[in-house]
Amino acid sequence: VHKLITTCAHCFNAFTRYYPELGGSWEVVPHAVLIDRLLAEGKLAIPDAEREAITFHDPCYLSRHNDVEDEARSVLARVGRVVEMPRNRKQSFCCGAGGGAYWGGEGGTARIGDVRAAEALATGSTTIATACPFCLLMLTAGVGQQGGEARVLDVAEIVAEKLGI
Repeated sequence: VHKLITTCAHCFNAFTRYYPELGGSWEVVPHAVLIDRLLAEGKLAIPDAEREAITFHDPCYLSRHNDVEDEARSVLARVGRVVEMPRNRKQSFCCGAGGGAYWGGEGGTARIGDVRAAEALATGSTTIATACPFCLLMLTAGVGQQGGEARVLDVAEIVAEKLGI
């Protein structure tokens, strides 16, 4: 194996930071980075579509811990209009699942995912995108808790939808 494609930000972090200590030697590519490369190289072509408002939630293990910030936004800019949340990129707010906060709260009663979902919904975007299955789970639950109408999708799901897959 020479290259690993990860669909999980946590796995990307583990394969790049910890597995080399155990002898792992390979290139590790987050799936949003791969999709961005395929689009840039013309190997994937997204037809012109409605420029819906999309906000991107930065997974902690991509942006805050590994400086992977631009590629997912580049992909989303090809299919919609990216609307940033106030806390984004290195300053992003965690969805809560990285620390096992699916069952915990922030400040007593508010779950971290609910707080982050409220921030995403406040952008007015019709779609909330992320590139991590934990974030997807947390934001989906949070949007439901907030009574929001926005869809929560992985970057890959958005691209597949635009390609008609």
